Amino acid sequence: MSYSSGIKNVKYLFIDGGCLDSLLELFSENLFDKKQLEIDYYRLASGYDKVFYYDCLPAKKQGENEVDYQNRIKPKIKLFNHLKSVDRFHVYCDTSPKKLFNCFKLELPS
Repeated sequence: MSYSSGIKNVKYLFIDGGCLDSLLELFSENLFDKKQLEIDYYRLASGYDKVFYYDCLPAKKQGENEVDYQNRIKPKIKLFNHLKSVDRFHVYCDTSPKKLFNCFKLELPS
């Protein structure tokens, strides 16, 4: 008689968004004539049961006004919102030094 243990192997992928951004920028500058590189996150997630994406919003620069800051972080917020829509992705971002929270609470300013 054969019994199944009921234990499923689960494959996880953990992504450090800041590190990934740095690598893309490095490759873009050195290999692709500064062309903006994009990742197919659906393809990246294939083969994994869960993907955890960790990143943070850029800090506000000294002397930067709120409007300029909001415009500068818009692409990052759009990326976070896109990743939240990708099946199996769990997105977490650090917006303060003391608190890690789910980016589902982030919205683009009006």
